[in-house]
Parts: sequence; structure tokens; C-alpha cells
Amino acid sequence: VFEEVLEIVSYMTFYSPTISTDMWTLWPLMMEALADWAIDFFPNILVPLDNYISRGTGHFLTCKEPDYQQSLWNMISSIMADKNLEDGDIEPAPKLIEVVLQNCKGQVDQWVEPYLRITVERLRRTDKSYLKCLLMQVIANALYYNVGLTLSILQKLGIATEIFSLWFQMMQQVKKSGLLANFKREHDKKVCCLGLTSLLALPADQLPEDALGRVFKATLDLLVKYKDQIAEAEKEDEAEDDDEMDGFQTDDEDDEVDAEEMGVDAEDGDEADSIRFQKLAAQAKAFRPHDDDDDDSDDDYSDDEELQSPIDEVDPFIFFVDMVKAMQVSNPMRFQNLMQTLDFHYQALANGVAQHAEQRRAAIEKEKAEKASATPAS
Repeated sequence: VFEEVLEIVSYMTFYSPTISTDMWTLWPLMMEALADWAIDFFPNILVPLDNYISRGTGHFLTCKEPDYQQSLWNMISSIMADKNLEDGDIEPAPKLIEVVLQNCKGQVDQWVEPYLRITVERLRRTDKSYLKCLLMQVIANALYYNVGLTLSILQKLGIATEIFSLWFQMMQQVKKSGLLANFKREHDKKVCCLGLTSLLALPADQLPEDALGRVFKATLDLLVKYKDQIAEAEKEDEAEDDDEMDGFQTDDEDDEVDAEEMGVDAEDGDEADSIRFQKLAAQAKAFRPHDDDDDDSDDDYSDDEELQSPIDEVDPFIFFVDMVKAMQVSNPMRFQNLMQTLDFHYQALANGVAQHAEQRRAAIEKEKAEKASATPAS
């Protein structure tokens, strides 16, 4: 029953134009349940909590009675610090931190350090690869949120070297198939790319030239893997579409006859409701815990690619190229020194990424223009 209630709350917080005051009264009830007995339902509870924060951001940030930000911190810090909870039990916690950092950019500076502290503490005693990735992505999200603030906190805590060493090590680990052992999903790679790219904006006194070179190369490597993964996914989608079309061509006539015999109304509103519930089911599925057992497949890690996120509108290739161009303008010598440290391989990667970024920029502009022309004038 509790699962069904959460599904209804998820539906209402996702599809309502605004989240009503009455709906917000369910927040403390869910928090109490999580603290008391509902840890097994954490993935289900994550869905409406995400909706509250992403679709009711203003209320989440400004309301003090109750204080939703404090309430969220109390819950997340308690769960992530609980040594009795398995790694799989707490996976929704770093996802929630990501929701906050992405949706409240520039508005939750006071929470960056507490969330980084609890993230690093849990990271140090985490065994499960997938949770390690989620925790590391909290740091990547924090860098994208505010790179200067985040780096200064990591340095103040004396953990900057430890964290970046682990991050680079995780990005270099590959499976027998040649695929990355960590950060398997497109979303994982994108978050890491945005975090790493944000570091390029730092001045030399915060990011020395040797560190700059390492970050630059790591970002290039990851962008290329991200690009390849997207291309592979598009191929698979095209193949599936072709298969579906083949099926439609053979089944269409039978379906039409069946529909007529059954008296089915093609405009039946139930179909629209069904589609909405399917979307919601996909959203709920995205937050389920993952297994690390499958060494050769990334399927387990692709469930939440369909989720909406503030970074959906950010193209990591364009973001990277624009950041490099800004460095070239603001500090030509630093840019020149960086380029001179690149061997032929990385020069080729950089040129390829730059070309792809311009293609992406043109495609995005074209899509915007088409949408604008398709929208009737008011």
C-alpha cells in the first residue's frame, strides 16, 4: 500500500502545474517514515522528493516552517553516516544531493561543505562500485555548482589530493571489454565531464599547470567515451525502430480488424493516461538500486537516462570548448603552455572534440529555429 501511495504522490507532484501546500505536508511524513521504518522504500521516496525539489524549488529554498533544507540534510546525513546500512540501501542519498546541487545552483552555498563532508566520509568506507561512482559524482556536481567554493572546501579539509587521485584512478579503470569499469551511464560521464571542465576556469594559483594538463586530458578522454556511448545508443535505437516498423507492416491490417471487431475507440483517453503512468513508472524504475554483478553489460546503469535534469540543456562538448576558449582569451600564455604539453594523440582528441562541439552547436541552433518556426505566433 505504501508503494502505491508513493506512486500517487509521485504522479501528483510531477504532473501538477504547481505543488500545492497540501502536497508539501506529505514531505515531513515521508521523512519520518524514512527515519523510522521505510528505508526499504527509499528509492520510491526519492521520486517525489526529487519532484518537490526540482518542481517546487522556490518553496523548498524559502520555506522555514518547516525548514525543508534542514529536514533533507538531517535525513541524508543520518542515512549516509549509518554504519549498519549496506551500500545499496543508501544509493538514493547521493542522488538527492545531486538534485539539490543541480536545481538550486548558486542558492545553497551553505550546504556545500556539509554535503561534501558526509560524502567523503561515506566514500572512504564504501565497497560497492556503483555507490562510489554516485558519491564521486556529488563532488563533480559540487564543482559544477561552484568550482572555486568546492575546491577551497576540499583543500580546507585536506582531502583535495586524495579525492582527485581516486577520481582519476576510477576513470582509468576499464573492463576486459574495454568499457569503463566506473561511470558507466551516459549521465555519469556527463556529470563528471561538467565537473572536470569547471576546473579549467580556475586561475593558476588554484590549479597549477601540471594539474591543469591532467584535468584537460582526463576530460578529453571522458568526452570521447561519452560521445561513443551516445553514438552506440543511437544505433541501437535505430535498430529497434526498424524492427518495430517491420512489425507494424505485418501486423497493421490485423490490428485494424481486431480494433473494429472489439469496438475500440482510437481516441480513448485511457491511452493518454497509460502513457503518463508509463512515464512515471520509468521515473520510479530509475531510482532502484543496481547490482554490480554484471561485468560486461552497462544495461543496469542506463535506467535513469530518461529522467529530466537541469543539466539536460547543457551540452558537455560545447561547455568544454567554450571554457577552453575563455581560457585562451583570459590567459593566452596559460593556454599556449597547455597546448604545448599535449602529445599528438591528445591534440587529435582536442581537435575532434572541438569539431564535434561546433556540429552540436549548429544542430542545437537548427533545432531551436525549427521549434520557433513551428510555434504559432500568439
